[in-house]
Amino acid sequence: MVILRAKELRKRHLCAGVDKMQRMLANPDYGLPISIGRDRLGELLKRYNMQSKLYKRYKVTTNSKHRFLVHPNLVKDLVVDKINAVWVSDITYISLPKGKFCYLFLVTDLYSRRILGWALKESLASEGAEEAFLMAAKLAKPKLVTVPLKTAPVSDGLFTLTCPQYKLTLVRSLSSVNLY
Repeated sequence: MVILRAKELRKRHLCAGVDKMQRMLANPDYGLPISIGRDRLGELLKRYNMQSKLYKRYKVTTNSKHRFLVHPNLVKDLVVDKINAVWVSDITYISLPKGKFCYLFLVTDLYSRRILGWALKESLASEGAEEAFLMAAKLAKPKLVTVPLKTAPVSDGLFTLTCPQYKLTLVRSLSSVNLY
């Protein structure tokens, strides 16, 4: 009897979960009241393939099949044993009302998992990454190894970040691998 009533309710309420379905079965407005426990009802709905159809709203924000160079993950097998030895960065999309986004740039210490720098911007312009990096450098005060610009290699894997306060060479390590 429970399954028959549940089938009738499921036709009208595709997204009703177990809790709501339990309340509807017990409510006399939906027919003869049926008392059944939540877990038991959940088991029955699962056994008869009558679970709710959930449709998660999802916006694709990453294109992993792009034509751009993906740099090797240089810290994949690296054992980090001290603070400020390796920093990782990421950009997180934050959904806003009316289909808009803002972008959170993060710089994190890999050893301590502490967020050292961040910037919240309306665009993906490089200023957000620079601001997050400079905040991290100011907060952590790492001992940076600088390389003179004229001798800095600019081939694969290395690039030069030039700011009024800093002139250093950073190792580029972009990867689709999640480190956490």
